[in-house]
Amino acid sequence: MAAFEIGKNVSFTYLKDVERGYGRSGRTADYTKNAESYSGEIVDVRDLEKNPVSSATVNYGVIKGERSNTLVTVEDKHGETKAFYDGRMVNAEISE
Repeated sequence: MAAFEIGKNVSFTYLKDVERGYGRSGRTADYTKNAESYSGEIVDVRDLEKNPVSSATVNYGVIKGERSNTLVTVEDKHGETKAFYDGRMVNAEISE
């Protein structure tokens, strides 16, 4: 797993939502259909075991995938920040 550190730059593909179905071979899953690429500076790394999210967030019913124990906040080149669960950040490349 990549070492996410505040102040470093990261680029990755985020698995947003798994498309599940059923075909001739049984249950199917497409992890790439809704995946998106992101990049930016890491501005926060939050261990959710030590610093949990609120009950409202845990109970939020519209999450599009599983959660991880680490939440990584990234600021893009336009100054917009977004938080990502590290277990759904694939092919992460970290640079200074």
